[in-house]
Amino acid sequence: MKEFFTRIDDRLIHGQVIMGWTRSLGVTRILVADDKTAVDKVQISLMRMATPAGLESDFLTVDDTVEKIKTGAYANESIMLLAVGPKTIIKLLDKGLDISSLNIGNMRSGPGKRKLLNIVYATPEEIEDWKELDRRGVKMSAQSVPDMKKTDFNSILKKKIK
Repeated sequence: MKEFFTRIDDRLIHGQVIMGWTRSLGVTRILVADDKTAVDKVQISLMRMATPAGLESDFLTVDDTVEKIKTGAYANESIMLLAVGPKTIIKLLDKGLDISSLNIGNMRSGPGKRKLLNIVYATPEEIEDWKELDRRGVKMSAQSVPDMKKTDFNSILKKKIK
């Protein structure tokens, strides 16, 4: 792979946000790593329609994502790897994928979720997953769109979460 950009966004592929990121990064392929989405033909169809023109998109399980990346299937491409939440990133790391930095986009509010930032809400389990990523040395920044200021998410965890 030429380049590898990893992002968490609970909406995965959607409108202008993805358009902004793919253009600013020169992405050639969007790779969604999610066991549930990988088998949901309706979701895949909808997300393919939302994929910007000129880009390819793949929807794979965590295992298939790791295998394709490790075997060089995307050797000549700039990839945006998308996941719905931090648990998936932990699974990818556990399977040997090297992820040293992570961009965090939208994680919507909902029942049992705590506000960490304007764009990031998390359940207690997700907070533990964020902490685990921090312990593993993953550098995390929250930024919904490329021209927005980055927020150091590792420091947010240390300041706001006890």
